[in-house]
Amino acid sequence: MKKSIIMLTLTFLFVGCATLPPPRVENGKYINPKFEFAIDIPEGWKQVNRLPQSLKSALSLTQRAGIAIMFFNNETNGMIAIYRDKTMVSYPAVCEYIGYKGTKEYLKKIKKEILKDPYMKKCSYEIEAFDRWSTELYYETKFQKLRGISNTFRYRCHKDDTCSVAVWLVSDVKTFDENESVYLKMINSLQKGYVEVIDK
Repeated sequence: MKKSIIMLTLTFLFVGCATLPPPRVENGKYINPKFEFAIDIPEGWKQVNRLPQSLKSALSLTQRAGIAIMFFNNETNGMIAIYRDKTMVSYPAVCEYIGYKGTKEYLKKIKKEILKDPYMKKCSYEIEAFDRWSTELYYETKFQKLRGISNTFRYRCHKDDTCSVAVWLVSDVKTFDENESVYLKMINSLQKGYVEVIDK
């Protein structure tokens, strides 16, 4: 009996040693095992570690804090930022308690916060389902006009938790259409529930 308990304890310890590898860029793809997603990186877009000052105001403080990785294209003056979040609340509970109505209330609150910025001329959103929505914004200063679009996906992760990924494009108005076509291909490549575990 004692031997069985020891073996069971050791099994749990070895299982507990399994860990998730860190996020990385590999073969033109950004892979984030902790938040269980992978997404293609557009050709010609380089990873940057600092948000350009000219684009900083076009994202809310919450969005800036949750950025996992950013890519910039010097030729088209566009930036793509990937925002991620995770909650311990189970996906079924989120479906039941938040749902479409809760998502709408959340987006109304975010829109109100964004529009407090005197340079923000427009902010709108469209809800496809409680687990997917898009946001558009238009930001204008004396020196620059920026347009932004984001798509947010909420999904089941880590068996029964809830994760979300938002992919933002912020671009100079003049090159927005060119950047948007690249961005749309990128979000269509998103793999949700991408699980990868290694043993220590």
